[in-house]
Amino acid sequence: MKLSKLIHRSLIFYKKQHLALLIGTIISTAVLTGALIIGDSVRGSLHSLVDKRLGNTEYVLQSGDRFVTNELANKISAELEINSASLLQLKGIAINSETDTRINKVQVLGIDNSFWELSNLEIGAPLEDEVYISQNIAKKLELSLEDELLLRVSNVDVIPLNAPFAEEKDATISFRLIIKRILSDHEMGRYSLQSDQKAPFNVFVNQSQLAQTLDLEDLVNTILAEKSDQINAELLNESLKKSWNLEDAGLFIRELKDEKKYEVLSKRIFIDESIALALNELSPIHKILTYLINSIRNDTFETPYSFVSAISDYKGEGIHVNNWLKNDLHIENGDLLTLKYFSIGPLRQLEVKEHSFHEIGFSEIDDGPYRKSLMPEFPGLADAGSCSDWNTGVPIDLDKIRDKDEDYWDEFKGTPKAVISLELGQKLWGNKYGQYTSFRFGLDQYSEDELADSILSKLNPAELNLSFINARGEGKLAAKNSVDFGELFLSLSFFVILAGVLLTILLFALNTASRSQETAILASIGYRRKKILKIRLIESSVVMAVGSLLGVGFGILYNQLLLSGLNSVWQDAVKTNMLSVHLKASTLLIGGLSGLVISFLSIYFVTRNQLKQQLASSLKKQNNSKSNKINWSLWISWTGFAGAIGLVVYSIIDGVHYNASAFLLAGFLMLIGIVLTVNRFIGKRNEKSKNANFSLKSLVFKNLGLHQKRNIATISLLALGTFAVIITGANRKTFYGVENDNQSGTGGYLFWAETSIPILHDLNSEDGIERFGLDDTITKDIEFHQMQVVEGNDASCLNLNLVQNPQILGINYIDFINRSSFSFTKGFYYPLINSPWMFLKHHDSNNIYSAIVDQTVLTWGLMKEVGDTLFYKDEFGEQIGFIIVGALGNSIFQGNILVSNKVIQKHFPTLSGSKIMLVDGPTEKKIEIEQMLNEQFIDRGIEISSTSQRLAEFNSVTNSYLTVFMMLGGLGILIGTIGLGIVLLRNLQDRKYELALLKALGYQKNQIFKLIITENLLILFLGLITGIIAAFIGILPSLLSPSFTLPYGFVLLLLGSILLVGFLSIYLTAKGSLKRNYLEHLRRE
Repeated sequence: MKLSKLIHRSLIFYKKQHLALLIGTIISTAVLTGALIIGDSVRGSLHSLVDKRLGNTEYVLQSGDRFVTNELANKISAELEINSASLLQLKGIAINSETDTRINKVQVLGIDNSFWELSNLEIGAPLEDEVYISQNIAKKLELSLEDELLLRVSNVDVIPLNAPFAEEKDATISFRLIIKRILSDHEMGRYSLQSDQKAPFNVFVNQSQLAQTLDLEDLVNTILAEKSDQINAELLNESLKKSWNLEDAGLFIRELKDEKKYEVLSKRIFIDESIALALNELSPIHKILTYLINSIRNDTFETPYSFVSAISDYKGEGIHVNNWLKNDLHIENGDLLTLKYFSIGPLRQLEVKEHSFHEIGFSEIDDGPYRKSLMPEFPGLADAGSCSDWNTGVPIDLDKIRDKDEDYWDEFKGTPKAVISLELGQKLWGNKYGQYTSFRFGLDQYSEDELADSILSKLNPAELNLSFINARGEGKLAAKNSVDFGELFLSLSFFVILAGVLLTILLFALNTASRSQETAILASIGYRRKKILKIRLIESSVVMAVGSLLGVGFGILYNQLLLSGLNSVWQDAVKTNMLSVHLKASTLLIGGLSGLVISFLSIYFVTRNQLKQQLASSLKKQNNSKSNKINWSLWISWTGFAGAIGLVVYSIIDGVHYNASAFLLAGFLMLIGIVLTVNRFIGKRNEKSKNANFSLKSLVFKNLGLHQKRNIATISLLALGTFAVIITGANRKTFYGVENDNQSGTGGYLFWAETSIPILHDLNSEDGIERFGLDDTITKDIEFHQMQVVEGNDASCLNLNLVQNPQILGINYIDFINRSSFSFTKGFYYPLINSPWMFLKHHDSNNIYSAIVDQTVLTWGLMKEVGDTLFYKDEFGEQIGFIIVGALGNSIFQGNILVSNKVIQKHFPTLSGSKIMLVDGPTEKKIEIEQMLNEQFIDRGIEISSTSQRLAEFNSVTNSYLTVFMMLGGLGILIGTIGLGIVLLRNLQDRKYELALLKALGYQKNQIFKLIITENLLILFLGLITGIIAAFIGILPSLLSPSFTLPYGFVLLLLGSILLVGFLSIYLTAKGSLKRNYLEHLRRE
C-alpha cells in the first residue's frame, strides 16, 4: 500500500482522534494570532487618530504664555511657499445657557480661514458671535445648530498673570455665541496637539473677535505649517529667525526726544533674562529697574507708595532722593531712611521686606534721572487718573494716601522719588520675571531701525522657547511606541496557549496509546520506528496545517471580539471607541506558522516517546528509561526551586522596586519545580504500593502511578490556571479601608481638584481666602496643597501612547514629609536619607534635577527605570533634565512627574498660578468642603474628585486588563477541568477490568466511588496547591508594598469557584461511569 493511501485511510479511520488535534491547534493558533493582531490594530488605530487630529498639519510652533504676531505666519508661509495657519489657542468653559450644564477644560481655538485652507476643507471661519463645536460637546451638552453656547475664556494677557504689580482682572471673559456648525472628526473636530487617544472638547471661534476682546489684537500663540517634501523643522526655524520682529519678542522701542535716547521696553514689563543678555551686548548707556515701594520713612515721617528706580549710573549702597521726598520726610543729614516693599512669590504670596540707607543724596525733581519715563507701563497704574484708581494686584491701603500724594501723581505721575544703584536694586527687587524694566541707548549710537536689527541679530527665537517641532512625527512615534497590546495579550494569553498545548498533548498521547496494536502490526511487517514516526507526523501535520489556517481565521474573529470589548465594556481602560481592525499579512503569517510550529513540536516529542515505549523489547529497558527520567525530573525540579529562590533573593537584595517580572518568573519556576516533585513523589509511592495490601490509600497511589503522565499533565493544567487566576485576582487594585491613610495612594488627602483657569493666590493665606470668598469657619480646618503645572502629555495608564514629556507638577515636598504622605517602592538613585521626598532637593550644575514618578508611569507610561533621565526645554529654550530618583506606589499622581516647585520657578518663571491642588480637611466636613469649592470656583472651571475616586479610576484601567487576564486564566482552568474529566473518563475506560474485578472481590459501589473520587480529588488538590504556592511567590512584590491591600474575599471566592467546578466535574463523571455494569463487561470478555 502506498504511503499516501495509508495516511489517507488513517486520517479517516481515526477522525475523532484527529479532530481533537485539530481543535487544539485551532485554539492555540487563534489565541496567538488574535493577540498579535490586537497589537497591530491598536497601533494602527493610534496612527489613524494622529492624522485625524492634525489634518494636514506637520509642524507646530507654540509660544506658551507668550504671543507672536499674526503676520509672522504669513511671512514664513510666503518665504517657504507653504500653507500655514495661525490661531489663538486658549482654555475655557463651555456652558449650555439653557440647562447650565458645562464642560471644563475646553480647548478654545480662535481661527481664521487659513485654518481650514491648511486642511483642504471648504468650511470657512465662523463669523463674529458664531461658533463651531466638536461632536462630543454637542452630545454632552445636548446642543444643536442655532442653539446658544455660553463660553468662558481664560482672560490672558501679554503680561504674565503672576508678575509683580500685574493688574487684577476677571479670570474669564464671557461670550454668548450661536452654534453654526457641529464638526465631525473628519472636519477637524478632533484637532489636538496632544499625543492622546481621548477626543478633546473643541470650540472654534472667530479669531479677530477673540483677540480684540482680550486686547490681543493681531497676536496669536500657535502657528501650524503643512507637510512639504522640501521643508523640515530646521528650515522653518531658520525662516522664523529671518522673519520675526521685536513685537514677536514682546519688545518695543520708545524715543525719548527730550533726553535724546531710545528706550527698549518689554510688553511683559520685566525684561526676560535672555533678552537682557542680548541688550547688554549692545552697550546701553542706562540700564534701569523701577519698583513700587510701599513706604519710605525716617524716624519721624512716612511717605506711602512711591516708585524707586535702580539705575546703572549710580554706584554704592546709598540712596538719592528728590526734593519733594526730602521736604515730605524732613530729611536731614544723618537720618536713617527705610524702604518697605513687597517681595512677590509664587501664588502672589506677599512677603514684606525692608532695607535701610545711611547715605542719602539730594537732587531736584527734574534733574538727572527723575523723569516720568522711568515708570514702567504697569497696567492699572500707568493709565490711572488718581492714586485711588490704582489696580496693582497687591494690597493698597487707600487710607494712607494723602492729598499731597494725589497732587504729586497728578503732576508727575510715577516719577521716581528716589534712585539707588542697579546692583543693589536687583538684589532687592530682581525677580523671576526679569532684572530690568528698560534699557536706554543714545540717538547717536543707533537709528531706531538699526537698534531693532541689532537686537534681533543678538537674539535667537529658541532662547524664548519659540521653535517649530514636527508634531506629526512626534505623534507617530508616540503611537508606534505605544502600549504593545500584542505583547500584552500574548502575556495574558500565555497560560491559555500553554494549557491548550498541554490538553492537545494529553489527548494526542491518549489517542496514540490507543493505536498501540496498529503500531505493533506495522512493526511486525517490517516498518521501522522512524518510518512509523514519519507516517504519524505526516498525518498530524496535515491536521495541524488545516488547524493553523482555521486558527488564523478564528484569530481574526477573536481579535474583533477583543476590540469590541475594548471599545465598549473596557472603554474605561482605553479611553476611546475608535479602535478598529488593522490586518497585516506578516502578522497573520507569523501567527499561523507559530501555531503550527508549537503544535508540531509538541506532537513530535509525544509521538516519538510513545513509539519508543510501544516498541520497547524488554521490561528492563523500560525500567531503566523510567529510572533515568526520574533522575532527569529531579535535576529539573531542583533547578526550578533554585532559580525561583535565587530570583526572589536577588530582587529583594537589589531592591529596585521589587521587579514584578522577576517574581512572576520565580513563581513559574516554582510551579515547574513543584509539579516535577509531585511527579517523583507519585512514582515513589507507586513503587511502595506494589507490595501493599488493597487499602484505599495504596490503591489510590497505585492508580495514580499507573497513568502517571496523564495525571501530571492534568495537575499542570490546573496549576497553571490557578496560578494565572490568583495572580490576577490578588493584583486587582483595591484600597478600601485604607483610603484615608497618609501612606496610601491618596496621601491622606480628601480631594484632587483641577481648574481650567489658574488660581493665582495662595488659598492657605488670609488674602486668598478673602479674595475668593471662602467660608473661614470651614477653611480653618482645610489644608490646600497647590501645585504649579508645566503642561505636557498624559503619561498615565489612561493614555495608550508612549509619551516623552509628561506633565510636570511643581510641589512643596516639605508638606508631604510633614504628613508622611504616600509610600515608595524600593530602590532609589541617591543613597537613602531621612525621607525619599528629600531627594527632590538634589541637583547638579548641568541643569539636571531630581524627579519622582508613580511606579505605573515609570514602568508602562514611560518605560523607564529609576536612574533614567527625561529632558525638557525650559522657557529660555535651554535643555533641562529630570533624573528619576524614586517611584511612588500606586498613587493619584499617575501621569505626572513630580519636582520641587523651586525648579519650576527657576526654569518656568512666567508660569502663572496653580491649576491642580490637593485638599484635605475633616472627613465629616467633606460634603461642605466640596460644595464650597464648587460654588466659589465654578467660573474657573473647577473639577473636584475625591482622591479615592481618582485612584479608583486609575485602578479600573489596571483591573480591566486584569479582568481580561482572569477571563483567559478562567479559560485555562476550564481547559484543565476538561482535561481532568477526559483523564478520568479514559482512566475509567482503561480500568474497566480492574473495577469489575474489585466488584467481584466484594467491593461495594460506594467504596469504588470513594476510591475514584479520592484519586481525582487528590489530583485536583495537588493542582490547586501547586498553583497557590507558585502564585504566592508571584505576588510577593504586592504583598511587600505598604500601599497594597490583598482582596482576600475575592481571592477566596476564586479558589472556591475553582474547587467547586473541579469537584462537580469529578463527581458527575464518576457517578455517570459507575452506572455501567462492569461485571457484565468482564463476563463478555
